[in-house]
Amino acid sequence: TGTTILGRYLSKMKLKQYVDPVTKKPYGFADSARLQEEHDAKAKLYGQPEEIAAKQLAEMEEAYKNGEITEAQWMTYKEIKAPEPEFQVINGNTVTTAGPGGSPYPVNDNPFEQVDVPDVGNDLTEEDKNKNQKDYNDKVIDTKNKQIQAQVAEMFDGNPYNDKIKSIV
Repeated sequence: TGTTILGRYLSKMKLKQYVDPVTKKPYGFADSARLQEEHDAKAKLYGQPEEIAAKQLAEMEEAYKNGEITEAQWMTYKEIKAPEPEFQVINGNTVTTAGPGGSPYPVNDNPFEQVDVPDVGNDLTEEDKNKNQKDYNDKVIDTKNKQIQAQVAEMFDGNPYNDKIKSIV
């Protein structure tokens, strides 16, 4: 029945953890106003969470400016503790507007823009091109010679599965 289900649910909620430390009795509806007043007093004394975070961020920035902490410590703290960025919708696109902490990353309006990269090969003379090609070919020949020497050594290592020289082009 419904009352049985409700009773089982309430017994599993472990409501005994909400006990008044002074009277050692469970909290009830009559305690609601007092608990709300205590919460408001703490909030007035210590400030709201947003105010506390802003105050701590200002203190850490001051410590960084005074040289009490390193730049890495300041950047890490700022990145972790900075308020979440606000989002706006502009022309159907979601755009991030940096909050008080700011964004360390630049905003690129056109991520697919074409960038002209200079061709360094055009600046080379014919003599430089020939020299580079010769150096490249010499390195290729050296590498292939080393491969052949390794395969010749494998012919005499006693392993019957690698007793042939592979063609090296």
